[in-house]
Amino acid sequence: MMRIAVADDEYWARVTLISMLKELDLPLEIVGEAGNGQEMARMTEAARPDLVFVDIKMPGLNGLDGIRLARQSCPDTVWIVVSGFSEFAYAREAIGLGVLDYLLKPVNPQILREKVMMAEEAVKERIQKNCLKFRNALLELIDKAEHDRGVDEVTEEDGWEYMAVAFQYDGAQNAAEQLGYHSMLLERMKHCLDGIHMGGISSTMFISPKGGLVAAVKLSKRIGNQRELIREGLYQATERGIRRISDEKLVISAVGLSGKQSQKELVGSLKNLENLFYCRLLAGIGRFYTEETLEKRCSGLSEAEASVCRRAESLMAGFKSGDYQNFMQDLKELRTLINSTSLNAEKDGVLQKYLSLMGAGEDSTENMLKRLEQQAFDMLASNKRKECSGRGELINAAKAYIQAHYTEDIGAAQVAELLNVTPNYLSSLFHRQEHTTLMKYLTGLRMERAAFLLRTRGGRLKEIAAGSGYGDSRYFIRVFKEFYGMTPTEYMKSVTGQDTCCAETDSLEEEEKNDIEG
Repeated sequence: MMRIAVADDEYWARVTLISMLKELDLPLEIVGEAGNGQEMARMTEAARPDLVFVDIKMPGLNGLDGIRLARQSCPDTVWIVVSGFSEFAYAREAIGLGVLDYLLKPVNPQILREKVMMAEEAVKERIQKNCLKFRNALLELIDKAEHDRGVDEVTEEDGWEYMAVAFQYDGAQNAAEQLGYHSMLLERMKHCLDGIHMGGISSTMFISPKGGLVAAVKLSKRIGNQRELIREGLYQATERGIRRISDEKLVISAVGLSGKQSQKELVGSLKNLENLFYCRLLAGIGRFYTEETLEKRCSGLSEAEASVCRRAESLMAGFKSGDYQNFMQDLKELRTLINSTSLNAEKDGVLQKYLSLMGAGEDSTENMLKRLEQQAFDMLASNKRKECSGRGELINAAKAYIQAHYTEDIGAAQVAELLNVTPNYLSSLFHRQEHTTLMKYLTGLRMERAAFLLRTRGGRLKEIAAGSGYGDSRYFIRVFKEFYGMTPTEYMKSVTGQDTCCAETDSLEEEEKNDIEG
């Protein structure tokens, strides 16, 4: 919704213009009015309008000087001059100040509508530009912090304050399955951030290096008490969002950060959350915390309780990735930690809720751990069966490809590349499953083809070799003899009783014989 203000020294001129604006039936709100340039500057700083209609000739500080003053606190506000004077000097000065347009009184309602819509587009463009700039600066800092390089060398603008909300997903779903929840959360937070955009405020959302959503806000320190209203609005929207989206399959927790005096401080706090978020597993998942509250909860955990939290997180990671051997090890260590740690009823209940996200049902902690253990055994056995099935499918695919292309110049490397595995892995798996090597299987198909051609077609030996996948006739003769124990000519005589190959055959066989004997 467009936030609009009107500045004119004539009361009825203000009333008339405000009335015309309300009758446009556009999504707008009148947030202030002023009778001179000084009042306009103060009103603009307090109300942060998106658009101000301003008269030029006003007592004290005129409209153009008022724009200059107001821009110091509201650089993103859009200005439209409405004046009864058409002097070129005024218009030129207004253009020099970057006003959106210069309208002459009386204003035509249709033109007024067009200018408001034009201003709305200009405001959206400025918001998008500022938000993108904010996002890029934050992501650059986060990247530097992740790789521990050059953070201190980054320079920042003064006069800004920062706040953010970081989200953590708890559930057994993989990234693709979590996408639906993430999309719902993204839409809710986008709606919240869109509602707080005004002069001096930028926002952005991004995925942290650890995979959680972060919503961040940049505020001018000149907006005064509105910072508290924006913070409360952001936090309340967060609490409503995580309550409505969380269910028995996935639970969302969130932490609010505020009062950060630089982007570096904000990024540092976000990174520090990685060392604090673990304690939610006993403090309570599916809740909203301020940074201060979470730090207090973490400091209140004993070393043994902190170990329970971290081991439970590792357990969930193993469950989601399907690494059930490590999952079983984590399960064993978690049981040992729980047995040696006296968890109160509240903390034990939170841990049970977390374990239930892995399909452990609702029961005592010990029974839930036993159920997870049995579930892990079942899934491990299932994975073994799938692995065997998958290996069989891989070999079947390899055989199908070889059967279709054995007359071409192919080998283990080409087949492995096609199936996206290494040649060594394919050859080893092929041998275990087929009890022969891949190359022997390929040679067998080629020799069957060669024998068929010799029996049914005869002809030149080079053609027989080429039709069987061999470009070198001498090599073909050697392989054929090793496979069948006789030369192609001898094979022809044995199955047909006559020699139908040309004289070239005997010559090539004689050369091959000489090569072998030599």
